[in-house]
Parts: sequence; structure tokens; C-alpha cells
Amino acid sequence: MENISDYNKVKNYSLFKNNLTNRNYFIVFLSLLFLIVSIGFITPILIESKKSDWTNILPQKTDEVATSIETLYKEKEEFLITHLSILSQNIISVNNENLLQTFSNSVSNYNETDFAVGLFDKDENLIGWNNATIFNEKIIWKDFPDENQTFFFHGQLEIYLAVWKQVESHRLFVAIPFEKFYKTGDQHISFRENLEKIIQTDVDVSYLPYSAKSKDGRKYSFDIMNNNQTKIGLITFIKPILNAELNELRDTINHIQSLLILIAFLVLVKILHSDVIKLENKWLRVVLFILNILGLRVLLFVLGLPSKFISFSLTDPTYFSSAFGYGIVKSPIELFITSLAFVIISIRILREIVDYFHNEKSRIIRSFIAYPLVGLLTILYFLVIRAFSAASKSVVFDSTLNFFENTEIIQSYVHFFMLTNLLTFSLFFTIVLISILIVILKLININHKIVFSKLIVILLFCFTLLSYLFYAVQKESLISFSLYASTALLTIAIVYLAISRKYNFKNTILLSSIIASILSISFINYFNAEIEKRALKTTSHSIHRTNHGYLTFMIQEALMSASNDEIIINSILSKNPNYNSLAFLAWNKSSFINENLNVKFFLLNKQKQVLGKFNQGNDFALEIPDLLKAYLPKGIKIFDLSNDEKQSNILAGINPIVERSSLLGYFVIMIDTDKLISFRNPGLQSVKPQNYIASLNHNILMVENGNTKFFSPNFYPTDEVTKMLLNANQTEQENWTEFSLRGEDYIGYISSVDINNVTKKILVAMKSKELSWSLFNFFKLLIPQFSLIAFFFVLINLKDLRKLTTHIYSFKIQILMSLLIVSIIPIIALAAYNRYNVTQKSEFLINESLSEKTDLLINHLTIQKKNNPLRQNQITFEKAAKELGISFRIYKDNASIFSTETQLVESSLISKYLPMGVYVNFSQNGFNEYFTTTVINGINHYTFYKKFSINDEIFIAEMNDAFNIIKATLAPIEIDVFLFGVYSFAILLIILMSTFLANKISSPLKKLTEATNAVAQGDLSVEIQNTEKGEIKALINGFNKMTSELSKYQKDISEIERELAWKDMAKQVAHEVKNPLTPMKLMVQQLIASYNDKTKPFDTIFEKVTSTLLNQIETLNQIASEFSQFARMPNYTLEKFDLIRVLNEYVLLNPNLTFEIVNNTSYSSFLINSDISQFRRMITNLIRNSIQAESTLLIITISQSDKFVELLFTDNGVGIEPEHLSQVFSLNFSTKKKGMGIGL
Repeated sequence: MENISDYNKVKNYSLFKNNLTNRNYFIVFLSLLFLIVSIGFITPILIESKKSDWTNILPQKTDEVATSIETLYKEKEEFLITHLSILSQNIISVNNENLLQTFSNSVSNYNETDFAVGLFDKDENLIGWNNATIFNEKIIWKDFPDENQTFFFHGQLEIYLAVWKQVESHRLFVAIPFEKFYKTGDQHISFRENLEKIIQTDVDVSYLPYSAKSKDGRKYSFDIMNNNQTKIGLITFIKPILNAELNELRDTINHIQSLLILIAFLVLVKILHSDVIKLENKWLRVVLFILNILGLRVLLFVLGLPSKFISFSLTDPTYFSSAFGYGIVKSPIELFITSLAFVIISIRILREIVDYFHNEKSRIIRSFIAYPLVGLLTILYFLVIRAFSAASKSVVFDSTLNFFENTEIIQSYVHFFMLTNLLTFSLFFTIVLISILIVILKLININHKIVFSKLIVILLFCFTLLSYLFYAVQKESLISFSLYASTALLTIAIVYLAISRKYNFKNTILLSSIIASILSISFINYFNAEIEKRALKTTSHSIHRTNHGYLTFMIQEALMSASNDEIIINSILSKNPNYNSLAFLAWNKSSFINENLNVKFFLLNKQKQVLGKFNQGNDFALEIPDLLKAYLPKGIKIFDLSNDEKQSNILAGINPIVERSSLLGYFVIMIDTDKLISFRNPGLQSVKPQNYIASLNHNILMVENGNTKFFSPNFYPTDEVTKMLLNANQTEQENWTEFSLRGEDYIGYISSVDINNVTKKILVAMKSKELSWSLFNFFKLLIPQFSLIAFFFVLINLKDLRKLTTHIYSFKIQILMSLLIVSIIPIIALAAYNRYNVTQKSEFLINESLSEKTDLLINHLTIQKKNNPLRQNQITFEKAAKELGISFRIYKDNASIFSTETQLVESSLISKYLPMGVYVNFSQNGFNEYFTTTVINGINHYTFYKKFSINDEIFIAEMNDAFNIIKATLAPIEIDVFLFGVYSFAILLIILMSTFLANKISSPLKKLTEATNAVAQGDLSVEIQNTEKGEIKALINGFNKMTSELSKYQKDISEIERELAWKDMAKQVAHEVKNPLTPMKLMVQQLIASYNDKTKPFDTIFEKVTSTLLNQIETLNQIASEFSQFARMPNYTLEKFDLIRVLNEYVLLNPNLTFEIVNNTSYSSFLINSDISQFRRMITNLIRNSIQAESTLLIITISQSDKFVELLFTDNGVGIEPEHLSQVFSLNFSTKKKGMGIGL
């Protein structure tokens, strides 16, 4: 009764404490609700206060914005001055003889796109430079302020923040770009645009010192002051608006309320949690758990968390956005939160489904219900695969990120985060597929007791067949049959491992993550191939799109934009405009930049003389026709200049450039619609968008009325390919074809169009991906995802870090690491050697090829001059370029005097100067030829330089692989792709094989170790299943024989000891019993004699005899009590010990039984009061019962009920027959032949 009273006290105290905790949480919840409501009442008061005090707040807000802008400018200015000081110190520390060499070494670290560095002598001549285009025009020093004062330098295409310094007898000039008027690829440099992003309002920046402040009261202007407090520019921005400030205040209050609502929701969940865990219905608890997670996700979405609170790349929908779920995945961070929520839910459901599968008490479902459920679940399974593929497709098509656009493993943290998102939602779909399969197996196995391995084989065969059927019945399948079948194969494999318990639940999730990564990358690769195919189709349509109406619209749009562009107009009005650069700007800002058309932009003066020009495509010979020169347009005028006799198809447009009613000149655009672009110009690649650069890899073949009209360089189609194009059936909606050309495989898209009785057929093709590229793309995504999986797996196992650390030193791990080190190090060394070797050979071949072209050029120039001594150098160079068909540049001293890519130099897209390092090598180090890598608009290229002379004039010829196609070479990128892809695959195979071998070698020893530990604990029933061969087999047989003999000896000794003990006990008991029996016998005999004699007083004797008998009987009773006391179990010895630690001892002691300890509490350990010896004996007996019931799996579930701990033992043994369930706890009941019925 005392124990019961203590239990009630403990239980009542626990209930009181829980109620007190819930009461505290409830008070917090009510306080949060009060705050939320109170803030709602306070908000109008704050708004009215801000309205009334706005006249005082506005100047303060305006000053804050101006100060933040000034701080940003000062940071750039300080950065510039710091580097000026560093460079000047380098120059001061050397003498004049080594000046250029030192300067060359210094500026080699400065990228020309970020810095412009120049060194001038006392006569203002440029003697040192980097490759910045700012030096293409002459530097006019009289326009500059004094030294060490920053100023804005106006280049042709950029505005720089510059500074110069007198360094002894030289002038050092350093500048950084502030505004770039054109876009370079997909990047743009603009101080003004950066300011607009930061302060979230319109900003106007004038880089002229005489700019006047705005008189518009809605705007605020302040001067840009340099480090000498001299005005060098003006910044104007729109003042903060009251409505905008009020909206910002409301947003801030909404954010606070949102956070309070979120906290209140979490507190409410905590309050309800204690009641939820008490629910007996497990599936009801699961449903409530799912509702909590979904409720939290929906609440975050409704409140706009975190997107409305923080703004950075991961919340930017331009990287990824989908309309799914009303925008619940509208940005990368939203996709991650949604995916994570579904992963948490799926893992919880999988856990319950696995337990349900192993639960023998689960209710049997009748066949007429089970079969339809299996069918519905099978359909659901393939619909989930389709949903999986649709989600993967969304990542590719709804994202501006391209995972395969370059060879970097991690392109940016946004790419890495999207890879994380891809892995997360892929894991969700994988777990859902696994869960469906387990339920299907449960339904089948309930009604048919099929061997599990056979059932898996049958399931695999059926689902492979169903994969094909599901793929075939779809009108437009998102993925291929092979991907459907692979998904089924991999998910079924995980199910087999999870159900057979070769892996515990954590390892099952780990394996599921790996499979999810493999599947997701396979899907992404597949859809990336679809994008590349779609690009072929887009290129084909863009070629057909060049009809008269569309081109007319493009010309009108481009002329209107160029003629009204403020930058172009201001440049025309400046002192020394570069008209070629202005023509380039007009092209760069037009829609022609996205087209594959031959187009020329002309800038004319008032007399319609050409001032500047820029062309895209082949340098076709187009001059301004007399028709355009004679026409006096008042607006845009389009001319069709097609000539059937000359077989030309020219479209032209003209528009005057007018500023304040004053004619400045004309813009003219001319298009040769009869030709397609057939060049790969790196100068234009750098200023074109990525989709154009990708289209340069497309090969085009065009035929008109059966005759070949055009084909791309280096494509050279055979007659078979041309016939294939001519015979193509254009009635089909999608006309795709695959063909081989000179040993290389191609995939192509064929299209046809009829214009003016002319049938044009176009084939747009690209090379099929080689195996090395496929492997590279696969491992490029796999390695980051595997790293992520490994990180999270270690993270969730931190509490078991000590056990993991111990496991690292296991025999298996040591063997594995040894095998990996021995295998991988040679592979890596071989890869490094091959890369170095192939790179050297490739560079050697490029060097040889460029050297041969240079020698050919020099010989051609020499022969020309020899045959025509009076021919001007410019004409000689032009003739060589035309006749040889190669691109080159000629330098005299340090500057270019001729270039086949003239417009790139004249437009200031590339520097006209010889690279500084090359110049120093030729002028001071005695080089006559030099092979190196140079950067052209951010792209690395191999370049060969050679000094030569003609008629005693010294020149330097430049030949590079940027403008010349070098055949029979392996580019460095192709080397890296091959080595990375192939060797990564080889390393993966090595890891898998090493793991298999390490497991094969260590598995028998592990079993022996576990069995030995079990024997050490006294379990002699251990027997190792022996499937090994050789010495290991003999060792295991010897161990099994040893344990068998020990068990036999133990039984024999026990029987002997038991027999001896019983004999001694029997003698003792017999002796003790005999002692009272003798007097009892004598007393009875005396009583009988007295009764027969009748002489002595019988009553006295009877009383005496009976008293003696009673005493002796009491003695016998005492003897029986003492015997009972001897046979009784020892008394309990209570002590505190860790329940989890004791249970973990049994995990390694029974090698034939798979243990899993499931902790359903929030505690990692439990200290309980019990007799540890009796407790271990109880656990041992329960485990032995499980083994005797033919179990291979035992799950021990730990739950908490108030202050008590509950242990639930679940195994997959044969179980107990239903008719015996009611008797299992009855004394002396046993189903075993030698059982005593007292264990349970």
C-alpha cells in the first residue's frame, strides 16, 4: 500500500507540473494575442504622428539617403586611391632600367575589365599599360585636375573614376569603371543602377562638374565631391514621399505582427503537444503532426516569411519562380521551405508505414478490397513519378539558372542552393514512392504468404512492364521509359533493404537521399537535353522569321531608339566622339543583338557622309546607296533595295538625329536578308546574351529549290545529309533527325518554308553529347549533393559522435581506407599526369599551328613587298588577309596598325596596344617570338607573337585562336571534362568495389567479435551461419563447435551440480524431518499403549502426548519455512542506471538478430531505479524468447508516460497462436516441450 501511495504522489506531482507548464505557455499565448491586437490599435496613432511631423522628418530622411550614397562613392574612391598608392610604391622602388619589367609584373594582376592602369613619361607618352580600352584614345592631360585628385574620365563606351600621380619623372594613371553604356554578355556595370537598387528610388547621376542642381521640388540634388572637396559630378534622386514612408511604416508593423503571430502559433502547438502525445490512436497523432507542419508552412506563406523580411538572391524570383500552389514556391527560399516541410511529413509517414508493415497484429484486409487498393496505389505510384519529373522540369524551365553552362562545379551559392532544393524535393518524392511500394507489399503479403525475396522479384518485373505501358499511353511523356524503369528499380531496391532490415531507419533515409540525388540529376540532365533540342528549334524559327514585315519593324524600332538615345546624342555633341563606338552602342541596344542576321549600322553626318559604322555578321560589302543619300527624310523611311539580277536581298532604313530642332546627322541600318551569320566572333560573343552564344554551336544547312544555299563553317555536309534534308517529310509536326557525319553523331531539326515560290529547307544540328560530357555533367551535380547528404548525415548523428568515432577505427573502416588510398591516389596521380601531358601537347599543337600561320603570313607579306616595293603597308596587309583567309593583327612599336577585326578596335571593344608583358619581352628581353594566353573581353585565348621586318621596318605579328579556327587540338576545357567525368566514374567504381571487399573481408570477423561478446555475457546458444570459405570457414566452424561444446559442458555441469545439491539438500531435510518424527512416533505408541492398558490415567497421558505432537509439528513447519526461504530468489538491490546504455549492450551481443531501438521521447538517456542484475536477466530472457520464435528483427520502442518509462518489444517471429493469447501470462502454461510456464 505504501508503494501505491508513493506512485500516486509521483503521478500527481507530474500532472501538477505539466499543468503548471501548460498554464505558463497559455499565459504567453494570451500575451502574444494581446500584443497583436494592441499593435493594431496603435498603428493609426503612429501613422497620424508621422503625418503631422513629416515636415521635420523629410529633411532627416533626405540627408540619410544622401549620406548613404556618398558613403558608397567614398568607398570606391578610397579603393582607387589605395591601389594608386600600391602601384606607385612598386615603381619608386626600382630603377629606370627595370621600370617597365616591374610595371608589367604589377599590372598583370589587374583585370582590364575592373581596372585601367597606365604609365606615362614626361612627354605624356604612354609607356606602360594594361589591356583596358581606355587608352585607345589619346589622353589629354590638360583636361585633368592636379595629381592625387579623383575625377570622372569619359571614355567612348564607359565612364571611369580616375586619379593620377607624379612618380618621379613619370605619371601613373589608374581608373575604375563607373558606368558602362553597353551590356557585356549578361552583366552590366552601372553605379546609377546600383544606387537605385539600394535606395529603391529613381536616381540620376551626372558625371560633369558643371551640372546644375534640379529645381524640381520633388527631387533632391547634391554634389559629388572628390578627395580634394572639388565638385566632379551631381547626383539627383527623388525625395522620400510621405505615402511611401507610411507604407514602409505599415510594412514594418505588419512584419512585427507577422512574427508575433508565428510565435503564437508555435506556442499553441507546444500547448497542444502534451495532449496529442497522450492520444492512443497512432494514426490520429500522425494526422495532427501533418496538419501542424502544413499549417506552419501555410502560415509562413500567408505572412510572407521570409521573403518580405529579407531581400537577397535566394528570395529573388528571377532565379526561380513557379505558379504552383498560388506562388508557394515563388522563389528559391520558398521552394526550399516547402520542400523541407513535405520531406519532414514524408519521413514521418514512412516511419509509420514501416512499423505497420512489421506489425503482425495489423488487421487482415479482404482480397476484394486489397486488390483494388493495389491497383489504385500502382496508378498513384506512376502519377507520383510524373509529378516528380514535372517538378524537376520546372527547376530547369522556370529558372534562369543553367547548371551546365560552364565547367565550374559550384558556379555560385544560388546554384548550390537550387541543387539543395532539387535534392530536397527529390527526397520527398522518393520517400512517397517507397511508402506506396511498402503498402502494396503489405496488401499482397497479407493475402498471400509469399517469400519476401520472390515477391520483390515479381514486383520488379511487373513495375518494369507497367513503366513501359504508362510511358506508351501518355500523349506527351515528360521523361523516357528508361527513366521510369530506373526509378522503379531504384525505389524497389530501397524497399527491399528497408524491409529486410539490412539497414536501420536512419540508413534507409540516407540511402533514399542518395537515390533521390541520382534520380534528380538524371531528370535534370534529361530536361537539359530537351532545352538544347528546343534551342535548335528556336534557331530554326528565328531564321524563318526574317520576313519583310518583321525586319521592317525591327529596323524602325532600332532607328527610333538610336536617334533618341541621350548618351549617343551627348557623345555626338562632345569634343572628340568615336563614331564607330556610337554605331556599336546603337547595335548593342537594339533587338538585332538577339538575332542571327547580317546587319550594318551607319552613323552619317549632315551631308550623309559615313562617320562611323558597325556590322554584325559577315563583313559584307554594303555601301550607302545613292537613293538614301538623295532622300531627305523627315522621319523614319524604309527602303527595299533587293536586286534579282545581283541576287541580293537588301532592306534599309534611315532616320535623322535631331536635338532641339537641330539636325546632327543620320542613322542608317542595312540588312542582307539573303545570308546568315557564319562566323564565331569572340568580340561579339562577349557583348551578346548567352542564348546567342549557345546558338553559335549550331550547324546550319540551307537549301533553296533543291540547291545548297548556305552551310556553317566546318560543317561541310555530305551528299547524304543534303539528300536527307531534301527528302524530309514536312507534314510531320516535329521533324527531328539523327545522322552521322565524318564519324561524329548529330541531332538535328528540319524546317521548311515557302516564300514567293521559293522553297527553303533548313537543317539546324548540333553534335550529340559524348560520354565524357554526360559523365561530367552527372558528377558535376552529384558531388555537391553527396557532400550535402554527408554533412546532414553527420549533423543528425552528432549525439552518437563518440560511437561514430569508435566505428572509424573498426577493422572494416581500416580495410576500406587502405583500399581507397591504394586505389585512388594512383588514379588521381594518373589524372594529374594525363591532364598535364595532354595540356602540354594541346598547347604545343596550338603553338605549332599558330606559328605556321604566322610564318605563312610573314612569307606572304615578304613576297608582296618584294614583288611590289611601292605598295603601301595597309594594302599589303589587307591583301594578305583576303588571300590567306586568316585573322591577324600587326603591331609597330607598341600599337596596332592593322587588324582584320578592325571594327572591334575602332569601337574600343578591345585594346589597340600590344599586351604589356609581350611588349617588354620583345623590347627589353630580346624575344623574337612568344606564345602565351591573352584575355579578349574576359575570354582566355592562346596567342602567338612574332617579330619580323619588311624593308627595314620592324613589326610584330599576332595570331590567336580567338579569330582563327585551330583544328586537331583538344581544348583545355575538353581535357578537364574528359578527365573529371571519366575519372570520377572510375573513383566511384573503386569506392563501391572497395566497400564491397572491405565488407566481405571484415564481415566474418565482425560476426565472430559479436558472437564472442555474447559468449562473454554468458549466452552459449550463439551460432554463426557459415557461408565463408577457406581459413575463415574453418575458424567459424571451430567457434561454433567450441560454443556447442561449452553449452553441452555447461548443461552437464549444471545437471551434476543440481543433482549433488538436491542430494545434500535431501539428506539435510531428511535428517531434520527425522528428528521430530522419532519422538512423535514414540508418543503415539505410548498413547496407544496407555489406551490399551487402561491402568494409567489416560487423560493426563493424552494431553501430554498431544502437546508434544503439536510442538513437533511446529518444528516441521519451521523446517518447511526455512526450506522455502532457501529456495526463494535473492532480494532486490535498487540502484540508478542508464536504460539506453544497458539496452545498447544487447545490440552487439546477438549477431543473428537485427536490433533497432526507437526513442519516441525527447531525451537521449534515462536514469531508472531498478535491480540491474534482475533487469538484465529479464531483457536476456525476452531476447532469447524472440530468437526461439525464429525472429531476425527486434524493435525496442521507448516511450514516456509521466515519470515512467515504457518498453515495447516487437519482433518478426512466428508469433503466438490466437487461441493461446489469453493464457500466455498464466502460471505453468507453456507451448514448449521442456518449458515450465513461469517466464512471462
